[in-house]
Amino acid sequence: MARVKVSSLNRMKTSKFNVVIPLRDGNRLLHNTVTQNSVLINRYEWLQLSREKEMEPLLRLRLQAIGALVDPNKDELAELYRQDYEKKKKEEESVDVTIMMTEACNFGCQYCNQGDSKSNRFMSKKVFDSVLEYILRLKPVKKISLSWYGGEPLIRKDDICEFSNRLMIYSERQGLEYKSDIITNGYLLTKDVARRLKASGVTCAQVTVDGNRNDHDNSRYIREGKSTFDPIMQNIKSVLNESELHIVLRVNVSRSNKDGIYELIEYLEESEIGTNPGFAIYFANIYSPSKNKIDEVDNTEVDSTVLDNYEFANIQYRLNRLCWEKGIKVALDMPSFQGACIATKRSSFAITPSGDLHKCYIVMANKDEKVGEVMADGEIDLDQQKFDRWDSWSAFSQSECSSCKLIGSCRGGCPLDYIKGESNSSDHSSCPPAKHYFNEYIFQRAVRTGLVTQEQWNGKESETKMEELRLPK
Repeated sequence: MARVKVSSLNRMKTSKFNVVIPLRDGNRLLHNTVTQNSVLINRYEWLQLSREKEMEPLLRLRLQAIGALVDPNKDELAELYRQDYEKKKKEEESVDVTIMMTEACNFGCQYCNQGDSKSNRFMSKKVFDSVLEYILRLKPVKKISLSWYGGEPLIRKDDICEFSNRLMIYSERQGLEYKSDIITNGYLLTKDVARRLKASGVTCAQVTVDGNRNDHDNSRYIREGKSTFDPIMQNIKSVLNESELHIVLRVNVSRSNKDGIYELIEYLEESEIGTNPGFAIYFANIYSPSKNKIDEVDNTEVDSTVLDNYEFANIQYRLNRLCWEKGIKVALDMPSFQGACIATKRSSFAITPSGDLHKCYIVMANKDEKVGEVMADGEIDLDQQKFDRWDSWSAFSQSECSSCKLIGSCRGGCPLDYIKGESNSSDHSSCPPAKHYFNEYIFQRAVRTGLVTQEQWNGKESETKMEELRLPK
């Protein structure tokens, strides 16, 4: 067994990205937001850590293993920025592409960021060939992540299967990792379609619902006005039971449907959809159509149902807790994606059926947000000024983000809010909502892994305090 030099351990300092949650009996749950690992320390160990000296070697090793102790000469924030820049701007090893297969949709949702008057345009083989050429030119890319989007992408399911299969075969030949998913309303997602998608390399479908049956049918309906909740749920159940396609259910939460979502969770439990190993759920605040400047949508009516950041955070946490208690997997609880958004990655784009390039799928219907287009040979023609407006954004250049311990995991909130000048640091409106319940999420994660018990929560002492999430100066 190798010996550890205690002298070298004594030179370590505590990471500025540590969050300490006081528990009962003087215990502490220590979590590092960069490594996203936690450790339980007792009262005696906490006294040693707070003094930063005379620390027992085994305690030092435990803390060092989760990144809670670092080299005293290390500038953690600068190192984090360097790694983030190299990963997303310099030596990109992964590329994320969102392809809008068609602008057409069989639904008529009121709050749609593409408006109500959608065209029937779809991505032709010629345009996809250009997109494929663009992807093949990217070096030294080792991973391709592709999201099929719409409109309703399954209107063009045959094209998706053909195009995805081509990329999957190419990736296998080149030794690349290919990952593909689809974002759909679920109405056309039968078990047979799911099998075809899975055979073509699509492994997961995100299906969106708007709460319980009544609330969903009042806002997400096909253009003929028929109910869609029951057909979607029947599709989900058959897909989970009779195919290998995974389902992630996105539940839109608004002021008008928030109370009925508890009934939806009960339904998912009773129908055994929620406890299927191939199923996961997450809750999302709806986007206002005003973000995309869609004039034909009544923004006033929609905006009145949008929850503010803290209201949504509270509801989101309570819904997540209920899911955990019922054994329903939650896909997203705390931000741990390190800002893996196409807006932050230099070579990643959302692409319209005509080959127009955008840096965010939310604004794809807004021609003013077009940053370029993909050419026939796979080259891209950029509007450099518009592209730089997006590409120059970094959470590290935002004072609210660069002084927050959560920059280690979330890399800032939604870039769209900052780029469109709608961020408000004073009320954390651009922060991931879960930030308001950071301690609660980390504690519940530790409960599920057996690190702590529910009884160790210490009420207000353990609760999230926003000022304690600031980086020490």
